[in-house]
Amino acid sequence: MASGSSSPPKTAFVSFPGAEYTQTAAIRAARKVLTPHGWIVEAGESADAPHHAQDDSGPSAPSGKDLYLADYDLLPFEELLPGAPASAKGKQPQCSSYVIRKALIRKHYLASALNTYAVKLPPGDEARRFRSCTPKTWHLDIQFADELDELLMDDLYDLAELLEQNERALEEARDSDVKWFILKPGMADRGNGIRIFSTLDQLQSIFEEFEPESDDEGDEDDDVDDDGEAGSSASGHAYAGKDTSVMASQLRHFVIQEYIRSPLIVDPIRSPQGDSLAKEVSQKLSLDSAPGSNARKFHLRAYVLCVGGVAVYLHDEMLALFAPLTYEAPSSATVRDLRCHLTNTCLQDDGSLAVGNDARPKEENVFLWSDLVGSACANLGHEGAGATLSSDMVDQVRRKAADVIGACFQAAAKAGSIHWQMWPNAFEVFGVDLLVGYDDDAQAEAQHPSDLNVWLLEVNAQPDFAQTGARLSAIIDRLFERVCEIAVLPYHSKGSDQTDMDSWKVGESRQNTTLCYREDLGRGL
Repeated sequence: MASGSSSPPKTAFVSFPGAEYTQTAAIRAARKVLTPHGWIVEAGESADAPHHAQDDSGPSAPSGKDLYLADYDLLPFEELLPGAPASAKGKQPQCSSYVIRKALIRKHYLASALNTYAVKLPPGDEARRFRSCTPKTWHLDIQFADELDELLMDDLYDLAELLEQNERALEEARDSDVKWFILKPGMADRGNGIRIFSTLDQLQSIFEEFEPESDDEGDEDDDVDDDGEAGSSASGHAYAGKDTSVMASQLRHFVIQEYIRSPLIVDPIRSPQGDSLAKEVSQKLSLDSAPGSNARKFHLRAYVLCVGGVAVYLHDEMLALFAPLTYEAPSSATVRDLRCHLTNTCLQDDGSLAVGNDARPKEENVFLWSDLVGSACANLGHEGAGATLSSDMVDQVRRKAADVIGACFQAAAKAGSIHWQMWPNAFEVFGVDLLVGYDDDAQAEAQHPSDLNVWLLEVNAQPDFAQTGARLSAIIDRLFERVCEIAVLPYHSKGSDQTDMDSWKVGESRQNTTLCYREDLGRGL
């Protein structure tokens, strides 16, 4: 119902320059949801629109709007700062990003917040919940490779012990006992700087690779490692010839996480469901191999809406983003080609298995999680054992994902509040990456195929919605509609909308949206 004539219509400004896919979905959703309530929706200039003014400062959002659904760099944060005169809900303009949210989007900040929050809790299930929602993580501040020995003796002594155990296992030919680890820069993106290792020598070589080249380079043949050690190539070619190396002295902050040795691997093109998208892709590819023989590693991309200070909602329609090659367990041989281990679709621009003509992942690498019901999957903890992904397993993963997301955002909000300023007139959609698999610490023979765990890998601000692709674009349309319904309308409403939101219980799913966490933490605003 349109608002009464006694008050002027509210205006929403929507602009994502350079992201036509996002811009189109956001405008379409805003007009569908907000216009019937009397709103005026204004669209910013598209990326290819001519600029009439010669202004080196770039585009900016106009003043005086009630809602800014726009790129972070366009938001007029000075005008949006909550103040005493405008503290009442609906009075202050609303914006689609928090001004500071490093506690979430920087890997080392999030790891620190989770650890800080967990150690303050008494020992027990609640503390374990916060410790286990990500793979075991270490944070290191390092600029040069020669700093590594001191770090391992002091701050990372427990990691050093595990690396020593790996060395003994390799010497005794107990390869199955070797634990693998994954190194990630705290502030890099698009898969840059990610490496896999299991020994101190491999880790040392990685950081040597990340140092600037000296003027007196040695023999070029030194780049070749005859022993097949991972991360030892100084060329930095770690993803099918793609240089993903970083400069450690510029980034400094890294996290090391245990590599989950028993990920759920799925053959997404083998779904027997009659009308599923997975089957359509399977038919198009016309592959003749046996079901499960092309099982690949994947991660879930969940879109998470945070509102004010703070309520956290999971959009239930999660994506499954697949690695381009069949999964192989990590070894000194397989980690030289990371394509079977890394599921970052932004890396997949190196061949026909990876991307289409527009440099986006091909359909066989991006699926709707719920469309994979019936696909062949494998539990690596059971030699030769296969299973079928059931609807119960898919829903179980959704519920566990909501719990893990709730825990991570709770820890960031409470233990990292300096680095996450939860303005009451702000909201934001984050792209949350999750891994699905089995508990490495549990006895493999005791695990059932449905005993799935979910771990949070990272939180991305301003996620690349376009990786969803044209085939699944309706998912993004619906996401932005829910953003308008959950974050915008109740904020500007005085009626039953807010009452209905307050009755929403944590863990409850409404219209394909699950409430993960809610607590009034808007202190001082």
